[in-house]
Amino acid sequence: MRATLIKAVLFAEVGFIGASYIVWHRMNTSQDFRYYMHKKWPSVLEGFYKTGEMAGYRQARIEDYRTWGLPHPFEDLPKKS
Repeated sequence: MRATLIKAVLFAEVGFIGASYIVWHRMNTSQDFRYYMHKKWPSVLEGFYKTGEMAGYRQARIEDYRTWGLPHPFEDLPKKS
């Protein structure tokens, strides 16, 4: 019984990690998908942007907001050197 539970939990974890990677990959490669996420799951998209900004890539959010015609609150900030 316990081994079955452990297998089920591990299977669920692997599935979650796989699904997370698929969503991240689509957000990373498709501006249309990011727009969908902006409309349906803005908190997930915000996490995607924040992760990229922590890694030093700020342009994704700025480019998306410009393309979508949305005002960007941080656009006028000086770029990090």
